Amino acid sequence: MLCWLLFTAPILAVNPNHIQQLKETRQCPNCDLQNADLSDAYLQQANLRGANLSGANLNGADLRGAYLLQANLQAADLRNANLTGANLDQADLTQARLNHTLIDDRTVLSEKWRLVHRLNNQGVGELSLVEADLSGANLNEIDLRAVDLSGADLSGATLEGANLRGSNLSDSNLENSNFFIANLESVQLTSANLAQADLSAANLLGADLTGTNLREADLTIARLDNANLADSNLSSSNLEASLLAGANLENVTLTQANLFLSDLRGANLTGAILDNARLTGADLTDSGLSLGSLSGTALEGIASRNVDLQGVDLSRQNLANVDLSGANLSGSNLSYANFSNANLSNANLSGTNLLGANLSQANLTGANLGDANVRQVNFAGANLTQANLEGITVGNSNFCGAIMPNGVERMC
Repeated sequence: MLCWLLFTAPILAVNPNHIQQLKETRQCPNCDLQNADLSDAYLQQANLRGANLSGANLNGADLRGAYLLQANLQAADLRNANLTGANLDQADLTQARLNHTLIDDRTVLSEKWRLVHRLNNQGVGELSLVEADLSGANLNEIDLRAVDLSGADLSGATLEGANLRGSNLSDSNLENSNFFIANLESVQLTSANLAQADLSAANLLGADLTGTNLREADLTIARLDNANLADSNLSSSNLEASLLAGANLENVTLTQANLFLSDLRGANLTGAILDNARLTGADLTDSGLSLGSLSGTALEGIASRNVDLQGVDLSRQNLANVDLSGANLSGSNLSYANFSNANLSNANLSGTNLLGANLSQANLTGANLGDANVRQVNFAGANLTQANLEGITVGNSNFCGAIMPNGVERMC
């Protein structure tokens, strides 16, 4: 008989009396053994029916023939454990670690958890995972490259560090899943459900996420360069410091999303809804936001050179000190916006509504303001050298100290 190894001090909800009972009798049905350290323990034919073993360390434990009917093994460490002949009927193995766990044909285990065990220990092989039920599975660091998982249920599953490059996850359920630092390059995720998923630091380079539900997903520092996110729902998602250069974000919903310090250079944001989003510090250089919505969005500190903002409503926005050089703002509503000290050199402001806007000390060198409404605009100290002012509507505007298109300072 194997020697019983010492247990560590109880933590959280583990019951020390139950530990002692199990140690002495191996009879502990319905016991509270949450987070108990049972590594390398001798538990052969132990009665643990209905026991709470969630978070328990059973690494290397001898559980041959153990009775674990309806046991709670959520997030338990079963690596290297011997479960041959054990009864795990109706046991909950959500997030349990099954690497190098021994089972045999006498082990009573549902088909779902047998599949998870096989994937962790033998890989996919010739198995079909289309519409597979892998909900709650622990598949950390698994190799699923180029695997067809379309329609699969991976809700609540954890795939930290997994390699899914080139896989097909279209129409799959990935709600509350964990893909931290996973490789999802060139993955098909069209119409997938990734609501509240953890994709932080994941590689989604070139992935197809068309029509995907990413509501409240965590995409912090995720790589989404050249990814296709058209028509996706990213409302309340966290994209802080994410890389979205060249991404297709056409018609996406980014309401209340966090895009702080995100890289959106060259991204297509045509028709995107960014209402109440946080764009502070984001780089929108060469991106396109025409016909989009930015109501209530914080734009302080953004880099937006050559950005296309045609037809966008920026009324009452605070854009002081913002670099909008070369930007296309034609036909946009800029009424009562604050552009003080902003760089609008060579920007296209033709046909814009600038009623009541503040452009004091702004750089408008070479800007096109043709046919713009500049009534009640404050141009004090602005540089309008070589600017086009043809057809503008003027009324009660302040040009004191402004350098006019001919290079002459307007005196008051």
